[in-house]
Amino acid sequence: MEKTTNSGLDLPFHHGFIHGESEGIQCLNATVGQIAQTEISVLLLGVSGTGKEAYARLIHNLSSRADSPSRR
Repeated sequence: MEKTTNSGLDLPFHHGFIHGESEGIQCLNATVGQIAQTEISVLLLGVSGTGKEAYARLIHNLSSRADSPSRR
């Protein structure tokens, strides 16, 4: 699996991962890496087209539940 570095974290590359140079995207990517390591439920809010589904998939794929089906 290809690796990419985001805000000092080595996160696995997954289809749908949002790449960006902006401080906001880098901060969000770092937060996603931290959230994915926990067992908490996550609610993503935002207007249409902001990448909620892409980040939901990324969190799932990075989590310990990656081998189980995602819930919709």
